[in-house]
Amino acid sequence: MMLKTRIMVLLVAVWAISTPASAKSDLTKYSGTVKVTSGSYADGQCTSYAFTNRCPGGNCYCAQLTGTYSGTAGKGSATLDVTVDLDNGQGTIGSAGANGDGCSPIFGVLQITGSKDTETFDILGAGCGLLSQAVDLQSDATQFSGGCILVASDLFSNGGVTTCIATGKSPTLGTLKMNGSAEK
Repeated sequence: MMLKTRIMVLLVAVWAISTPASAKSDLTKYSGTVKVTSGSYADGQCTSYAFTNRCPGGNCYCAQLTGTYSGTAGKGSATLDVTVDLDNGQGTIGSAGANGDGCSPIFGVLQITGSKDTETFDILGAGCGLLSQAVDLQSDATQFSGGCILVASDLFSNGGVTTCIATGKSPTLGTLKMNGSAEK
């Protein structure tokens, strides 16, 4: 829980510092839900985007997921590329036991094509219970918690920040919920 709080405080601070005080703010509440319907997995980091093309610990896997989206950007489709840094068990928080129930760093990119907007989010956080997902997609319940940073949007030219929380039996059956603010 403490890691989640630290990540969110850091993301909000960076966003606040990068916004000029004299700029007119047109903040809008942002919310969205991605329901993941299918996915594929491979050893190594995802190489589709610069943000996911990293594996600091040297032991990663790439999850490429697709699904549906509904929220501020309308209704549409979503693709999610996620690098899970297993870090050889050294960077995990909690037990990285046989059930893969420890937590690992996550680097992701979420692409949304909605009826009202097309958006790209960079995602940074921690995934728990993901350590065995590349081998057994039906393992224990997985959880992800972190921040989603809106880096490209037709509607929100000044970006935005949301929390991202995901749960599910496995990533291919999971739901990612986003809540925060975006600025026009």
